[in-house]
Amino acid sequence: MKLTKILGLAAVAAMAVMAFAGSASGARLHPLIKFCKAQELLLCTNANSLNTGGSNLIGTQIGVGKLEGTINQKCTGGVIEGETGVMEDKAEPSQESKLLGKTTKLTFTGCEPCEEITTSPPFVTNLVMRHEPEVSPETETEHNWELEGAGNANFKKCTFGVECKFAATELKPAPFVEMTATEAVVNTNKTVLTRTEGSALLCGNSGKWNARYKLTLNGGVVWPTLCQAIATAGKCVN
Repeated sequence: MKLTKILGLAAVAAMAVMAFAGSASGARLHPLIKFCKAQELLLCTNANSLNTGGSNLIGTQIGVGKLEGTINQKCTGGVIEGETGVMEDKAEPSQESKLLGKTTKLTFTGCEPCEEITTSPPFVTNLVMRHEPEVSPETETEHNWELEGAGNANFKKCTFGVECKFAATELKPAPFVEMTATEAVVNTNKTVLTRTEGSALLCGNSGKWNARYKLTLNGGVVWPTLCQAIATAGKCVN
């Protein structure tokens, strides 16, 4: 999709969010998040709407994923599995909508120079829709949907028998969701992982996680979206 079209979609989403905020009652000053089986921005029909609570989202790696830095790790495959929880329901005005969740599984395959990567989920992973679009300094891409959370990875069977462990207590820069007409893709946005164990010389002090994951739910492509109408008790009413 051309950049101008992507920016156009982001502008439409931002205006729709402003409309939601302007029409909400005192108990609901920002819309809540749900998932849609079609790319309909904020106009997802009831027939295409999916429940959020307890949903198992799958992110399948697209192309080669990398940890850029001294270790220069590459993996040809990977899967992220996540479980959505409740929507954060604030009574006061807010500039964001948030769906709480966690990563339950994070795996990598076809890796080199370190042949094995292990992780220790669950990790906090919340989906956030910011009403003012952000611009990624790494990709220069404007986006509204971001992920916040934490994670770690242990790199084993590396060159010279080295083991390296990296972690992030906060994902910065924040991974974001690319919204296109055919799929929603999580872009890790070169979020920085800091070395917590291993040789500084051979592992480096940090690395940038650079990968993209296509989102699916129950075997089908899904897009995050917002309630069409004001929500109550943490649930979309439409």
